[in-house]
Amino acid sequence: MGEATGGGHGNGKGWLGVLHDSVRVAETLPRSGVSAEVVRRGGRVNPKKPATIRFWWFAALLLAALGLIMGGAHVLEHPVRVRYDPELYFRVTSTMYRYFAVIGGPVQVLAIIASAILLWLTRGSSGAGWTLVGMLLLVLSLLLWFLRVQPVNDAWLTALNSHPESVVEAYARLRARWEWGHVMAFAAWLLGFGCLLHSGLRRAD
Repeated sequence: MGEATGGGHGNGKGWLGVLHDSVRVAETLPRSGVSAEVVRRGGRVNPKKPATIRFWWFAALLLAALGLIMGGAHVLEHPVRVRYDPELYFRVTSTMYRYFAVIGGPVQVLAIIASAILLWLTRGSSGAGWTLVGMLLLVLSLLLWFLRVQPVNDAWLTALNSHPESVVEAYARLRARWEWGHVMAFAAWLLGFGCLLHSGLRRAD
């Protein structure tokens, strides 16, 4: 008995001490068990609140998926809209898309916020790099929209308010920039969504 308890003294503690430390570590783990989000570094265990991570991963994916709707609609409508004569193009684009900005804009901003929170919670995990890339692509999508599409919206609104007789010509002159700006923004958002999805699949492996 003395040999069993004393044989570990050379390592600083006996097997009872090791068992006691193991129990203490187990008590720090989530009750649902050790998930893929438990990070082991240098023999230490750091539980990362897997339920919280699952919530923010779900929120980021859901909001990013909803953010695809507006751009996807623009892309699908693009081949038809470009065939419209200037008068019809003006009447369609000046009346159809009000709620794209009212609802779609906040959804996309919330998707970026949720992705940033997810990135913070999963920093150091195997999927964090893909989460970062996905979030940056979502940000790029919004930047492309503000740089390519919003200036056209402002120019059209100015023409509509100050020179209504030339508004059809203004729509016709800027329509290519407006159309392809939406395509570019959608492509960046789609890639960002794909990266976020991949980051979650890596954590699930």
